[in-house]
Amino acid sequence: MIAWFTMIPMLILSQKYLVTATGKLQHLNAITDIEKVKRSRYYKIDRFYVPHNYGGRHTQFSKSDKGRTLNFNIYFATPILIKPTSKIPAAPKYWHGVTFSKSISNRASKAEKDRAYQDFLSDCLQQMSAYDFQDLVYFESVPNSNKRQDYFKAIEANTRQMNDNYIVLEPVRENFEDRNGNKLQWVFGSFAIGLCVLLLALILPRYSEALRIKEKNKAAIWVRVQNYIRSFQKNQKTTRK
Repeated sequence: MIAWFTMIPMLILSQKYLVTATGKLQHLNAITDIEKVKRSRYYKIDRFYVPHNYGGRHTQFSKSDKGRTLNFNIYFATPILIKPTSKIPAAPKYWHGVTFSKSISNRASKAEKDRAYQDFLSDCLQQMSAYDFQDLVYFESVPNSNKRQDYFKAIEANTRQMNDNYIVLEPVRENFEDRNGNKLQWVFGSFAIGLCVLLLALILPRYSEALRIKEKNKAAIWVRVQNYIRSFQKNQKTTRK
């Protein structure tokens, strides 16, 4: 079990590291150039425009921590165009994705949950109304996942059309070289932690057995000392008689 619990985080972290480490940054002149290059996970686009007040949103509710926590995840999807004068298609293919998340106690009353969600939604709408779509270093393409499906639902809320060919790009504001973070260090760190726990699990039974034998020997020695004292006292009494 200890070995399995060691392997699981190592596999998860190594998988995440491989996903980010092997991704290449494609440099594009315009958003439509995505079709001209090999599909990648990361894109740096020189010319693009995201119109304000023309997007869709979708809220996904979930529970975590064995049902004790209620999570709000609001997905905003806005079309990406080449320039401000570009006409917005009926069903744009390229979308700019932004996600906001918040968690509250699931033990709160229904009124408190509703109030918390409405306050959170109002705050997200205010942030989106002043959102700087140009403030980024590069884009990360959202892979096929539950998150991508939630973005598709936000797009559907805007276009009233469902399509599996949408490309959703999320902005990244850190340098491309920093995308891996400390994932690799944590892979080896989790291995070291698991190895230490495993070694302790192997050593402690032997150490406990050694202590038990030591205590048993101490008890045996004390019994022999007591027997010697009793024998000595008995001999003294016999001598006096």
